[in-house]
Order: sequence, then C-alpha cells, then structure tokens
Amino acid sequence: MKKRPHYYLWGLAVDPKEQVTGIGTALLSTVLTKADVQQIPVYLETHDENNVLYYQKHGFSLIETTQIPKYELQIWCREPI
Repeated sequence: MKKRPHYYLWGLAVDPKEQVTGIGTALLSTVLTKADVQQIPVYLETHDENNVLYYQKHGFSLIETTQIPKYELQIWCREPI
C-alpha cells in the first residue's frame, strides 16, 4: 500500500457488553461505504485471531502475515466493491 491511496483502519472497538448489537458494523460501514464510493482499498492489522471472521464477513482478505516481536501480525485488506 506504500504508493497506493488507501484508508487505514487503526482502531475499532465496542464495549464488550454492547458487542453483537450491530454497533461495530455501523461504525465500520461508514468507512467502507466512503471507500467504495471513492474506489479506495481499506486495510487494517490485527493480532487477535478472534477478529478474523468478523473482518472477513465485511470483505477483508488476508494479504500478509509478518512477525513483530511478541506478535504475529496479520494484515488485512478490503478492495472496493
């Protein structure tokens, strides 16, 4: 993504008591809709395997796994639809 315009999703968090209510999807949809209109990919990084299925449901695919001390960092990208 170095020379390619993109959005980088740095953080998205929902209080655990409010998870599975659609709040995260609503927050994420705002960014994804804007990126789709502009035809710009979105990428994010996660080290929590529990997040993988959630991001895949929103069109993200694994593009790289890299080793950072203490973490195996997975980098995900979502191309515009």
